[in-house]
Amino acid sequence: MLKLKYWDDPYRTEFRAEIVNVVVGADVVALELSETYFHPEGGGQRSDRGTINALPVTDVQFSGGDHRTVLHYLDAAHTNLEKIKPGQAAVCKIDWEYRLLNMRSHTGCHLIYGAARKLYRELGYAGFSITGDGTGTVYLNTSRSITSEDIHKLTQLSNMAMLEDLNITTYFVTPNEVTNIKNVVYNVKLPERDVRIVDINGWDVAVCSGTHFTRTIEVGPIAIIGRTKHKKDVTRIDYAIGKNALDENMITHRAISKMSSFFNVNRNELVAHAEKLNNEVEEKTRQLKKVREKYSEYELLNSINNAVEIGTMRLVVVALRNVDQNAARSAASKLMKREARLVLCIVGESGRIFIVGAQSHDLDVNLASPIIQTAKKYGGGGGGRPHLITAGGLTGDVDTIVDDLQSTLLRNLAEV
Repeated sequence: MLKLKYWDDPYRTEFRAEIVNVVVGADVVALELSETYFHPEGGGQRSDRGTINALPVTDVQFSGGDHRTVLHYLDAAHTNLEKIKPGQAAVCKIDWEYRLLNMRSHTGCHLIYGAARKLYRELGYAGFSITGDGTGTVYLNTSRSITSEDIHKLTQLSNMAMLEDLNITTYFVTPNEVTNIKNVVYNVKLPERDVRIVDINGWDVAVCSGTHFTRTIEVGPIAIIGRTKHKKDVTRIDYAIGKNALDENMITHRAISKMSSFFNVNRNELVAHAEKLNNEVEEKTRQLKKVREKYSEYELLNSINNAVEIGTMRLVVVALRNVDQNAARSAASKLMKREARLVLCIVGESGRIFIVGAQSHDLDVNLASPIIQTAKKYGGGGGGRPHLITAGGLTGDVDTIVDDLQSTLLRNLAEV
């Protein structure tokens, strides 16, 4: 039976074994060994890399349902089959730098989950993955949303656990014994064989088959670099480990230093200063909105003097530049409350071109058809209530659209 040795000594990078079987396909060559220190892909961790008899190992996978057969895949295009016959010795070397990245990312994942235990009364484990480049992802099922302050606390707590140099032990239990372990974490169906437990000195205890350090200090610094909503109650936490974490921290440090210098405030005062600026911008935005609405109302009142009379109705089609759609809608609605027998159309430009159409409440004409017809002609679309129609996404010249819309409305309203 194949001996899986990477659990016994995850620091071992060179070993000798016997080639038991060679699997040759159209574009694949894979080896079965009598024993292996290569970690196969599984449980969120990618497989090891390395060489066998100086031939590059590109992938390592379990084969069959018993997880006791492991195939070591070689680059078929550059494999000399004379070097890999059954019964021959296999001189194996594991890519230590790549193994190290995986061990750091995997052990760091346990530290982050242990930190989450401290923050959330109800916490569920929803899986993880590591990329082999010094980054990883853990999915947390929490009873409440994960805030930016939580991210700071998770970062601080997981780094503190790393610096405390906690002991990491592993052992095997039967599947029935797993549930007797206090606070043990797993989210997969337990196998019928013995189950491996990874225990970080009470910080985190989990069913896990990956490669880990024996002390948390070996993980190095941890930086949480992002959080996104994955699905209901589950948040994706992306993190970096070791040098990658240092690089992320340097990016943050440089950004903070530049902002501190730019605003001429102490780094500790940056947040308060940013909040102050944000409040000022919001207040200026509110004031600008009011000014735009007043400007729109003023322009519309002036335009009524040039209304086109169609029977007992009046038609106004006017261009308003540098006014957003909301301000135009608000101004049109207010004007309609004061006017009678009036059809009003505003062609506005704030980014892309929009149309706002309104009619006074003593009229009941079909504004939607000519407005939407014109909007489609210029690449837009719209809809709304009978007395207030909006269209957006138009492209072209505002004055041309005004003339076109007015001609269309004159034809339609003349038939009323």
